[in-house]
Amino acid sequence: MELRGIYPALVSPFNPDLSFNYGALREVVRETKKRGVHGFYVGGSTAETFSLSLDEREKALETVLDAAGDSPVIAHVGTLNPMDLKRLASHAARAGAAAVSSVPPFYFKHGEEEIDAYYQDLVAASEGLKVILYNIPVFTGVTLNKKNCAKLFTAGGVAGIKHTSHNLYDLERLKSAFPEAIMLSGHDEVFCPAQLMGAEGCIGSTLNIMPRRFAEMDALIKAGKYDEAMKVQRRVNDVIDAMQQFNFFGALKYILELQGFPVGDTRRPLLPLSDENKKMVGELYRKYLV
Repeated sequence: MELRGIYPALVSPFNPDLSFNYGALREVVRETKKRGVHGFYVGGSTAETFSLSLDEREKALETVLDAAGDSPVIAHVGTLNPMDLKRLASHAARAGAAAVSSVPPFYFKHGEEEIDAYYQDLVAASEGLKVILYNIPVFTGVTLNKKNCAKLFTAGGVAGIKHTSHNLYDLERLKSAFPEAIMLSGHDEVFCPAQLMGAEGCIGSTLNIMPRRFAEMDALIKAGKYDEAMKVQRRVNDVIDAMQQFNFFGALKYILELQGFPVGDTRRPLLPLSDENKKMVGELYRKYLV
Protein backbone atom coordinates (compact mmCIF):
# COMPACT_ATOMS: atom_id res chain seq x y z
CA MET A 1 0.00 0.00 0.00
CA GLU A 2 1.34 3.46 -0.90
CA LEU A 3 2.44 5.27 2.25
CA ARG A 4 3.55 8.57 0.72
CA GLY A 5 1.15 11.47 1.19
CA ILE A 6 -0.41 13.56 3.94
CA TYR A 7 -1.55 11.98 7.20
CA PRO A 8 -3.24 13.63 10.17
CA ALA A 9 -1.66 12.52 13.43
CA LEU A 10 -4.99 11.82 15.06
CA VAL A 11 -6.03 13.09 18.48
CA SER A 12 -7.51 10.87 21.18
CA PRO A 13 -11.04 12.11 21.90
CA PHE A 14 -12.14 11.88 25.53
CA ASN A 15 -15.50 12.04 27.26
CA PRO A 16 -16.01 14.52 30.14
CA ASP A 17 -14.82 11.83 32.58
CA LEU A 18 -11.68 11.40 30.38
CA SER A 19 -12.67 7.92 29.21
CA PHE A 20 -11.94 7.32 25.52
CA ASN A 21 -14.62 8.50 23.08
CA TYR A 22 -14.36 6.06 20.17
CA GLY A 23 -17.46 7.43 18.47
CA ALA A 24 -15.89 10.88 18.20
CA LEU A 25 -12.70 9.34 16.80
CA ARG A 26 -14.73 7.56 14.14
CA GLU A 27 -16.44 10.85 13.21
CA VAL A 28 -13.11 12.72 12.94
CA VAL A 29 -11.73 10.07 10.60
CA ARG A 30 -14.80 9.89 8.38
CA GLU A 31 -15.06 13.66 7.97
CA THR A 32 -11.32 14.29 7.58
CA LYS A 33 -11.09 11.61 4.88
CA LYS A 34 -13.37 13.79 2.72
CA ARG A 35 -10.93 16.71 2.89
CA GLY A 36 -8.01 15.51 0.81
CA VAL A 37 -5.83 13.47 3.19
CA HIS A 38 -4.25 10.22 2.04
CA GLY A 39 -4.32 8.25 5.29
CA PHE A 40 -4.11 8.41 9.08
CA TYR A 41 -1.47 8.09 11.81
CA VAL A 42 -2.82 6.57 15.03
CA GLY A 43 -1.38 6.60 18.52
CA GLY A 44 1.38 9.18 18.13
CA SER A 45 2.33 12.19 20.23
CA THR A 46 -0.83 14.07 19.22
CA ALA A 47 -2.88 11.15 20.53
CA GLU A 48 -1.35 11.56 24.01
CA THR A 49 -0.39 7.94 23.51
CA PHE A 50 1.67 7.45 26.64
CA SER A 51 -1.33 8.33 28.79
CA LEU A 52 -3.41 5.60 27.11
CA SER A 53 -3.79 1.98 28.17
CA LEU A 54 -2.84 -0.81 25.78
CA ASP A 55 -6.51 -1.72 25.41
CA GLU A 56 -7.34 1.88 24.47
CA ARG A 57 -4.53 1.98 21.93
CA GLU A 58 -5.70 -1.23 20.29
CA LYS A 59 -9.37 -0.25 20.22
CA ALA A 60 -8.49 3.20 18.84
CA LEU A 61 -6.60 1.56 15.98
CA GLU A 62 -9.49 -0.78 15.25
CA THR A 63 -11.88 2.19 15.23
CA VAL A 64 -9.72 4.16 12.79
CA LEU A 65 -9.23 1.18 10.48
CA ASP A 66 -12.96 0.63 10.31
CA ALA A 67 -13.71 4.30 9.61
CA ALA A 68 -10.80 4.85 7.19
CA GLY A 69 -11.95 2.24 4.68
CA ASP A 70 -9.34 1.88 1.95
CA SER A 71 -7.13 4.72 3.25
CA PRO A 72 -3.80 3.50 4.67
CA VAL A 73 -3.39 3.66 8.44
CA ILE A 74 -0.03 3.80 10.20
CA ALA A 75 -0.08 2.60 13.80
CA HIS A 76 2.37 4.05 16.29
CA VAL A 77 3.20 1.20 18.68
CA GLY A 78 6.09 2.71 20.62
CA THR A 79 6.56 1.70 24.26
CA LEU A 80 9.47 0.96 26.56
CA ASN A 81 8.10 -2.48 27.49
CA PRO A 82 9.27 -5.09 24.93
CA MET A 83 6.27 -7.35 25.61
CA ASP A 84 3.89 -4.43 25.03
CA LEU A 85 5.79 -3.51 21.84
CA LYS A 86 5.31 -7.04 20.54
CA ARG A 87 1.64 -7.05 21.53
CA LEU A 88 0.85 -3.72 19.85
CA ALA A 89 2.82 -4.52 16.68
CA SER A 90 1.24 -7.94 16.31
CA HIS A 91 -2.21 -6.47 16.90
CA ALA A 92 -1.60 -3.82 14.22
CA ALA A 93 -0.64 -6.52 11.73
CA ARG A 94 -3.71 -8.63 12.51
CA ALA A 95 -6.05 -5.62 12.53
CA GLY A 96 -5.02 -4.51 9.04
CA ALA A 97 -2.70 -1.52 9.49
CA ALA A 98 -0.56 -0.58 6.49
CA ALA A 99 2.54 0.00 8.62
CA VAL A 100 3.76 0.41 12.18
CA SER A 101 5.85 3.21 13.58
CA SER A 102 7.69 3.96 16.79
CA VAL A 103 9.76 6.55 18.56
CA PRO A 104 13.16 5.22 19.64
CA PRO A 105 13.55 4.09 23.26
CA PHE A 106 13.82 7.14 25.50
CA TYR A 107 14.35 8.27 29.11
CA PHE A 108 17.64 6.41 29.57
CA LYS A 109 20.47 7.50 27.25
CA HIS A 110 20.40 4.44 25.01
CA GLY A 111 23.34 3.65 22.77
CA GLU A 112 23.19 2.93 19.07
CA GLU A 113 23.22 -0.85 19.58
CA GLU A 114 20.25 -0.63 21.94
CA ILE A 115 18.31 1.54 19.51
CA ASP A 116 19.11 -0.87 16.66
CA ALA A 117 17.97 -3.81 18.79
CA TYR A 118 14.72 -2.04 19.68
CA TYR A 119 13.82 -1.50 16.04
CA GLN A 120 14.93 -5.01 15.06
CA ASP A 121 12.52 -6.32 17.71
CA LEU A 122 9.81 -4.15 16.16
CA VAL A 123 10.51 -5.49 12.67
CA ALA A 124 10.34 -9.05 14.01
CA ALA A 125 7.07 -8.40 15.85
CA SER A 126 5.39 -6.62 12.94
CA GLU A 127 4.69 -9.80 10.95
CA GLY A 128 5.78 -8.36 7.62
CA LEU A 129 4.33 -4.87 7.99
CA LYS A 130 6.48 -1.94 6.93
CA VAL A 131 8.17 -0.08 9.77
CA ILE A 132 8.36 3.73 9.84
CA LEU A 133 10.94 5.15 12.22
CA TYR A 134 9.82 8.18 14.23
CA ASN A 135 12.48 10.83 14.72
CA ILE A 136 11.34 13.38 17.30
CA PRO A 137 14.44 14.47 19.23
CA VAL A 138 12.70 17.30 21.07
CA PHE A 139 10.71 14.69 23.03
CA THR A 140 13.02 11.65 23.06
CA GLY A 141 16.49 13.21 23.23
CA VAL A 142 17.48 10.86 20.38
CA THR A 143 18.32 12.09 16.88
CA LEU A 144 17.90 9.54 14.08
CA ASN A 145 20.10 10.42 11.12
CA LYS A 146 21.99 8.95 8.17
CA LYS A 147 24.76 7.55 10.36
CA ASN A 148 22.76 5.74 13.02
CA CYS A 149 19.94 4.65 10.67
CA ALA A 150 22.18 3.03 8.06
CA LYS A 151 22.03 -0.45 9.52
CA LEU A 152 18.25 -0.27 9.95
CA PHE A 153 17.59 0.82 6.36
CA THR A 154 19.97 -1.72 4.83
CA ALA A 155 18.93 -4.72 6.96
CA GLY A 156 15.37 -4.77 5.60
CA GLY A 157 12.01 -4.22 7.26
CA VAL A 158 12.39 -0.48 7.82
CA ALA A 159 10.61 1.36 5.01
CA GLY A 160 10.92 4.99 6.00
CA ILE A 161 11.00 7.67 8.66
CA LYS A 162 8.73 10.32 10.15
CA HIS A 163 11.16 13.21 10.49
CA THR A 164 9.82 15.52 13.20
CA SER A 165 12.79 17.84 13.30
CA HIS A 166 13.62 21.25 11.93
CA ASN A 167 16.96 19.88 10.77
CA LEU A 168 16.10 19.50 7.09
CA TYR A 169 19.76 18.90 6.26
CA ASP A 170 19.48 15.54 8.06
CA LEU A 171 16.33 14.83 6.06
CA GLU A 172 18.06 15.54 2.76
CA ARG A 173 21.07 13.42 3.74
CA LEU A 174 18.78 10.51 4.66
CA LYS A 175 16.95 10.71 1.34
CA SER A 176 20.20 11.00 -0.58
CA ALA A 177 21.65 7.94 1.18
CA PHE A 178 18.46 5.85 1.02
CA PRO A 179 16.50 7.05 -2.05
CA GLU A 180 13.97 4.21 -1.90
CA ALA A 181 13.01 4.98 1.70
CA ILE A 182 9.80 6.87 2.47
CA MET A 183 10.53 10.27 4.00
CA LEU A 184 7.61 11.97 5.75
CA SER A 185 8.03 15.32 7.47
CA GLY A 186 6.61 15.73 10.95
CA HIS A 187 6.72 19.47 11.60
CA ASP A 188 3.75 21.11 9.89
CA GLU A 189 5.40 24.52 9.92
CA VAL A 190 8.09 23.35 7.46
CA PHE A 191 5.91 21.21 5.20
CA CYS A 192 6.89 23.01 1.98
CA PRO A 193 10.66 23.20 2.49
CA ALA A 194 10.70 19.61 3.75
CA GLN A 195 9.20 18.42 0.47
CA LEU A 196 11.99 20.20 -1.42
CA MET A 197 14.57 18.51 0.81
CA GLY A 198 13.31 14.99 0.19
CA ALA A 199 10.05 14.46 2.05
CA GLU A 200 7.18 12.85 0.14
CA GLY A 201 4.36 13.86 2.43
CA CYS A 202 3.86 14.55 6.10
CA ILE A 203 2.34 13.31 9.33
CA GLY A 204 1.15 16.26 11.36
CA SER A 205 -1.00 17.54 14.21
CA THR A 206 -2.56 20.56 12.53
CA LEU A 207 -3.65 18.42 9.60
CA ASN A 208 -6.58 17.63 11.94
CA ILE A 209 -7.82 21.21 11.78
CA MET A 210 -6.65 22.37 8.31
CA PRO A 211 -6.47 19.28 6.08
CA ARG A 212 -7.53 21.17 2.96
CA ARG A 213 -4.65 23.64 3.29
CA PHE A 214 -2.14 20.79 3.39
CA ALA A 215 -3.85 19.09 0.46
CA GLU A 216 -3.61 22.41 -1.41
CA MET A 217 0.11 22.77 -0.60
CA ASP A 218 0.73 19.19 -1.66
CA ALA A 219 -1.00 19.75 -5.02
CA LEU A 220 0.81 23.04 -5.64
CA ILE A 221 4.22 21.52 -4.92
CA LYS A 222 3.53 18.60 -7.24
CA ALA A 223 2.59 21.13 -9.92
CA GLY A 224 5.86 23.02 -9.38
CA LYS A 225 4.07 26.10 -8.03
CA TYR A 226 6.36 26.64 -5.06
CA ASP A 227 5.67 30.35 -4.53
CA GLU A 228 1.94 29.67 -4.30
CA ALA A 229 2.55 26.73 -1.97
CA MET A 230 4.59 28.96 0.34
CA LYS A 231 1.74 31.46 0.51
CA VAL A 232 -0.44 28.69 1.94
CA GLN A 233 2.42 27.62 4.24
CA ARG A 234 2.50 31.13 5.70
CA ARG A 235 -1.24 30.95 6.42
CA VAL A 236 -0.69 27.61 8.14
CA ASN A 237 2.19 29.06 10.14
CA ASP A 238 0.08 31.99 11.32
CA VAL A 239 -2.19 29.44 12.99
CA ILE A 240 0.68 27.39 14.43
CA ASP A 241 2.41 30.52 15.73
CA ALA A 242 -0.76 31.63 17.51
CA MET A 243 -1.30 28.16 19.01
CA GLN A 244 2.17 28.08 20.56
CA GLN A 245 1.10 30.33 23.45
CA PHE A 246 -1.24 27.63 24.79
CA ASN A 247 -1.11 23.96 25.72
CA PHE A 248 -0.72 23.09 22.03
CA PHE A 249 -2.68 19.84 22.09
CA GLY A 250 -5.37 21.42 24.23
CA ALA A 251 -5.72 24.23 21.70
CA LEU A 252 -5.80 21.72 18.85
CA LYS A 253 -8.60 19.74 20.48
CA TYR A 254 -10.58 22.85 21.31
CA ILE A 255 -10.41 24.01 17.69
CA LEU A 256 -11.72 20.59 16.68
CA GLU A 257 -14.55 21.13 19.16
CA LEU A 258 -15.32 24.47 17.50
CA GLN A 259 -15.35 22.64 14.15
CA GLY A 260 -18.04 20.33 15.50
CA PHE A 261 -16.04 17.31 16.72
CA PRO A 262 -16.67 16.36 20.37
CA VAL A 263 -13.08 15.40 21.17
CA GLY A 264 -13.02 16.81 24.69
CA ASP A 265 -10.07 17.97 26.76
CA THR A 266 -6.56 16.60 27.09
CA ARG A 267 -5.95 13.87 29.66
CA ARG A 268 -3.73 14.44 32.68
CA PRO A 269 -0.89 15.13 33.09
CA LEU A 270 -1.79 17.63 30.30
CA LEU A 271 -4.20 20.04 31.95
CA PRO A 272 -7.29 21.32 30.09
CA LEU A 273 -7.43 24.85 28.76
CA SER A 274 -8.82 27.46 31.13
CA ASP A 275 -12.02 29.25 30.18
CA GLU A 276 -9.96 32.35 29.41
CA ASN A 277 -7.64 30.38 27.12
CA LYS A 278 -10.61 28.80 25.39
CA LYS A 279 -11.93 32.28 24.70
CA MET A 280 -8.55 33.26 23.22
CA VAL A 281 -8.36 30.09 21.11
CA GLY A 282 -11.87 30.84 19.87
CA GLU A 283 -10.68 34.25 18.71
CA LEU A 284 -7.71 32.60 16.99
CA TYR A 285 -10.07 30.18 15.26
CA ARG A 286 -12.35 32.91 14.00
CA LYS A 287 -9.43 35.02 12.80
CA TYR A 288 -7.49 32.35 10.90
CA LEU A 289 -9.74 29.37 10.21
CA VAL A 290 -13.31 30.53 9.57
